Amino acid sequence: MNPTEAIVIGDTPQDVLSAKAAGAQSVAVATGKFTREELAGFGPAFVIAALGELPRLLEREFPRPRTSGA
Repeated sequence: MNPTEAIVIGDTPQDVLSAKAAGAQSVAVATGKFTREELAGFGPAFVIAALGELPRLLEREFPRPRTSGA
């Protein structure tokens, strides 16, 4: 797998920085002790308030390729 195809999901600045170091995109989830603003300061691709927002974000930003029916 190419690191640019990976998405790291976490709730700390270290998660965001680790994703960057690996060449992956990151989604910061502000459910831990860090606020949206604090996490955004580390440059994640996306910041969400709750993990429940993740499925919609992934569908919108990373749609699956459509395959033809067999």
